[in-house]
Amino acid sequence: MAIQLKYQLSNGLVRVVNDYETKDLFEAFYSLVDYGEDVSDEVIRMPIAGWHRTAFINKEALDYVMMPTHRFNEGRLEMDVEELDELE
Repeated sequence: MAIQLKYQLSNGLVRVVNDYETKDLFEAFYSLVDYGEDVSDEVIRMPIAGWHRTAFINKEALDYVMMPTHRFNEGRLEMDVEELDELE
């Protein structure tokens, strides 16, 4: 199964991320996927390789993002479970 997150910036630079949490993937990109372009935040914050490394991606310089849908949906499910646990 695919696990790579890949994105390209407008300057042609392509980045590939292999080490990320599904919850972090969902939190970083859900506003783009679910609501279209959201210009309220100027950067996307994506924790990679654990808590000690973070990618800050400028939305205006972003050409495309390729992500594994099953990992994105897994992150959505994790967030939903956390929200339900908070209601109890």
